[in-house]
Amino acid sequence: TLVGYSLGGNVAIQSIDQISEELGAKVNLITVSTPAFNAEGDAENPESKDGLNEHVQVVHQYDGVAGGLAGDSKTYNNGNTENYIVPDSEVPVSGTGARKGINAHTELPGHPKFDNYLKRVPTMNNPNGQ
Repeated sequence: TLVGYSLGGNVAIQSIDQISEELGAKVNLITVSTPAFNAEGDAENPESKDGLNEHVQVVHQYDGVAGGLAGDSKTYNNGNTENYIVPDSEVPVSGTGARKGINAHTELPGHPKFDNYLKRVPTMNNPNGQ
């Protein structure tokens, strides 16, 4: 299982097939606030990754980096990804306007209420039994 935050999630996506090939196992992926790229054949689109088992994307509803400044979307629109949009009512971030969008990106991973939100994300299946 790979876990990546922001651009780290994009790097994890790029590495899936190589890791899968070297280990002989499918890879589970969890991305948090990762800019989503949905273009067919894009190196950062998990849909094109044969080595991917399951992918969960978690992003704050007001994230202005993952869904604007750095990517084409906050969520992935493919059959490999389960998207979770964190509502501000459950994990409130500071600021207003554009500042709230930046804060939603930077505050989410360390927010004291984020762990409670993550409890609703289902356990991933591992077809390799590992």
